[in-house]
Amino acid sequence: DKQLLQWMFPILLVMLIYLSTWTISAPPKGEQIYDSIGLRFKQCTFNWWDHSLAIGEVLFLAWGIRVCYNVRHAESLYNEARLITIAIYNIAVVNITMVAFHLFLFPRAGPDIKYLLGFVRTQLSTSVTVALVFGPKVLRVLRGQGDQWDNRARARGV
Repeated sequence: DKQLLQWMFPILLVMLIYLSTWTISAPPKGEQIYDSIGLRFKQCTFNWWDHSLAIGEVLFLAWGIRVCYNVRHAESLYNEARLITIAIYNIAVVNITMVAFHLFLFPRAGPDIKYLLGFVRTQLSTSVTVALVFGPKVLRVLRGQGDQWDNRARARGV
């Protein structure tokens, strides 16, 4: 847990500094947007801060995929390396799919569709990740096998 916090703290610090700088230097302004049937609504404008954040997310996911590839043979009690790898691949696929929906299928969508797509993106990313990371642990503890090594992982050489 201490090592996890040592990795997580710099990431959170960078994001805190980034978001604070963004808020102070260029607070978002609302613009009138018209959807496909002519209804108008306000939406925050996009600027280079948004694009650099998106690029940062892509780089962070690529780094996560690289780390997962490097630790794919690590031995663990619950075969966590494989499940975390699947979770990160899931997040990457969900985010790429949702960006494609936003840009190509619904470029002039109204606020309801935008909120729905945001909800779907969040649920598919977060819920699946939580289920993949904690589900096997909870299942093994409920079965009374929480302190036993995964022999299938040992047989594969993982």
